Amino acid sequence: MLKSGALTLDQNSKLLRVSGIEVHLTKTEYLLIELLLLNDQHIVERSVVIAACKLFDGKGSEQMLNLHLSRLRIKIRKAGGGDFIFSTSGFGISLNEPSTFKSV
Repeated sequence: MLKSGALTLDQNSKLLRVSGIEVHLTKTEYLLIELLLLNDQHIVERSVVIAACKLFDGKGSEQMLNLHLSRLRIKIRKAGGGDFIFSTSGFGISLNEPSTFKSV
């Protein structure tokens, strides 16, 4: 089990819960949230995320990543969660509890 704030990921059942509410994920969304939870509150370079989520399609990899991030954010919000996933331009992506993220 991986946990960060209201997010809990059961790695055996591949199920994400947001404050106890089940969120069904695609394979790519699962790989994405698992990587971010494993690196909780640390920025993960976009190239590392693309490789881990197997989004190799050449030029469209960045756009595919943005699409999956957007869909995952929407699913988390619909389950009552806040904005846990943050993109930092030029650096990468991080997972933080909405109340603990501070921009610099």
